[in-house]
Amino acid sequence: MQMTVLLASIAGVVGVRATFLIYPYFFCPASPGAVAACPIWMIEHGVLESHRGAGAVFALIGYLLGVILLLGALFGRGSCGWACPVGFLQDGLKHLRSTPLKRMKPHYLAVLSLAFILPTLLYSSMALGYLATFGFYMLIGLAIHQGIRRRKFWASLLLTISGVALIALSALLRAGVVEAYQTSPRPLAFFTSVEFTGFTGLLAALPGAAALFLTYWRRRAGRDPFTLKMGGKERIARPIKYGILLSIAPLSYVTGTLAFTDVDPIGGLVATLPTLFYQPELWRGNPTFFWIKAANTGLFMALAVTVYRGWCRYLCPLGALWSPMNRISLLRIEFEPKRCINCGLCVRACPMGLDPRVQVMSPECIVCSKCVEVCPTEALVLKFAGRKLTERPLRFVAGGDEG
Repeated sequence: MQMTVLLASIAGVVGVRATFLIYPYFFCPASPGAVAACPIWMIEHGVLESHRGAGAVFALIGYLLGVILLLGALFGRGSCGWACPVGFLQDGLKHLRSTPLKRMKPHYLAVLSLAFILPTLLYSSMALGYLATFGFYMLIGLAIHQGIRRRKFWASLLLTISGVALIALSALLRAGVVEAYQTSPRPLAFFTSVEFTGFTGLLAALPGAAALFLTYWRRRAGRDPFTLKMGGKERIARPIKYGILLSIAPLSYVTGTLAFTDVDPIGGLVATLPTLFYQPELWRGNPTFFWIKAANTGLFMALAVTVYRGWCRYLCPLGALWSPMNRISLLRIEFEPKRCINCGLCVRACPMGLDPRVQVMSPECIVCSKCVEVCPTEALVLKFAGRKLTERPLRFVAGGDEG
């Protein structure tokens, strides 16, 4: 479903015009094909429009709050679990097996990725820009998956070296060693663009380095390379997203800028990168926030490799905005202790690192129902307005009872 939502979010590719709607999930409105606004972007604009009078601010923020309250009362934080494309992107980067491409052999997947990228080297098209972005992302995900899952150390090493080489090329271009972008034909323009080479280099080098850490050092220490558990640090890290949310409005007011959107890593992935593939000259001039956003996007990908759903757990301000809505949501996951056999499947399935037996529908729960899907005794049930949404035959787990 998240893949479908991602495609709907860029409906501008097929000619759909921008609307007055609000994405109920994290997506950058600066993306070339975007058709709606992001809640965080609206908060920033509400602050920046304050000089026009209270009426403009109240109208903008009032509309946003109305949407948040309405959708929150219906689905709680469910949009994070069912709709948000960022979750899909994180899953695809580290859990290639959870994507529609899971059955494809690695060499076929590499060829498919290159087939997505190559057309945009010859033709300028918004659709091809998105396709190239997807292909580039697939290549990175493939290298990481091969390194971590298949224990092919060279895959993570090659990804890291490629990223470092692109960063070095960007530095040489910035120093004027290589011909400027505007005098280069399109196939070479990407490799003579300071912005393109630097941005893609960071997006390859940082997650590649994270994968190297997991595949080599943690294996050497005899630890599971795929799951880096935060342990007691979770309690410190999870509140960070609330601090980010609370800081957005005052920072936008003080700086007079879109304080979060300008450096937002998700915007870097779904807006900046497709734009670079589509029209790399648009970023010529190297604004300061461009490089901050580039670094943040690379760090986002490194976090996605290191901690499952790390962005959702620790940093997403929109997740912080939705969190209180779980208390009043009609969409709920309910736990029935008498049916529980303590098999632990729900704990292992939860992408947010929660124990659904005691933390179900907590502010951190994204109501994705993965715990419901794996529960063998239906001790966990998904309901909407009190009505059960899942009907499944009971399954049994070795070593447990039906309950």
